[in-house]
Amino acid sequence: MPGPDLDRVAELERGLAALSSVAQIDKEGHVWARWYGSWSKGAVGVINQPVVALFVASYASDNFDIQQVSDFVSLHSRSGGLASYAATDAGTGLSLFELAPTLPFEPESEGLGEAMSVATMAYGMEACATGADLLALTSQTFGWDSHKDQVAKQILAAKGCQDAEILLAQAVGRDIPALMGAMAAATYERIPVLLDGDQAHLAAHLIYLLVGKLPGHILSVRRPSWFTHEVPAVLAQGHDGSVSGVDAALSVRLLKSKIAMTHDLVGILNA
Repeated sequence: MPGPDLDRVAELERGLAALSSVAQIDKEGHVWARWYGSWSKGAVGVINQPVVALFVASYASDNFDIQQVSDFVSLHSRSGGLASYAATDAGTGLSLFELAPTLPFEPESEGLGEAMSVATMAYGMEACATGADLLALTSQTFGWDSHKDQVAKQILAAKGCQDAEILLAQAVGRDIPALMGAMAAATYERIPVLLDGDQAHLAAHLIYLLVGKLPGHILSVRRPSWFTHEVPAVLAQGHDGSVSGVDAALSVRLLKSKIAMTHDLVGILNA
C-alpha cells in the first residue's frame, strides 16, 4: 500500500516548530493537520469536499423488519434522518450505498463466497467516486446486534491472511467487505479516511490481517476498546447507542476546524 507523502507537510512542520517557540499550539490540531496533509492530494490545510459514506446492510434476526429498512433508505434518500441532518449541519456530503439491505445475511447458515465477497469490495470502492477529499466510512447494519459478538470474536481471533480470506467468504455479511473496498481504494486515491463504528474498525483489522499492516490513512471517530491498533481518535470512546453517521459528521466538522486553524496560524507566522 502507498505510504504518506511527508514532503507535502515539510513546510507545515517547519511552521509549527517555529510557532511553538512563540505561542501555544494545539497538539491535536498538529497531529490531524500533519496526517491529513501527508495522505491527501489536495491543499495541505483545506478540506473542501468531505463525504460521509453510509453503507446499509442487514443480518438476519428475530426482530428484522423489512419495512424499517425500506423506511430508513427512503428517508435518507430524501435527506431526512439524523445522519442526513448531522451531515448538513457539519457541511459534509452524505452518500448512501445499499448492500441489498432487504435480503438479510445469515452468518450461521451461509457465506458470501469468494466471488461475492470480492464483488462487494469492488462496490465499496465506489465511495471514492464521490469526489471526496475526506471520507468518513460507516454502516447502518440492521440485525447487527444479534451477531456482532460472534462476528467480532471470529475476526479478532484470526491469525493471518488465510484466516481472513476464510472469514470473508464464510462468516461476514456485505457491510464489512464493502467498507474494506472503500478503505483500500481510498489508499490509492489518496483520500484520508475516518472510521465510524464497529464494522469499519473490523474492516480495517481484516485489511491488517490480509496485507500485514494497517492502512496509514485512517483515523478513528471513536476507537472501540477492543481495537488495539495505534490509531488516533477524534472523539472519546463512546457507547453502543450512537447513531450511524452522526459521530462521523461531527468528527468531520471538528477535523475541518482544527486543521484550518492550525494551517492559518502557521500562515500568519510566515506572513
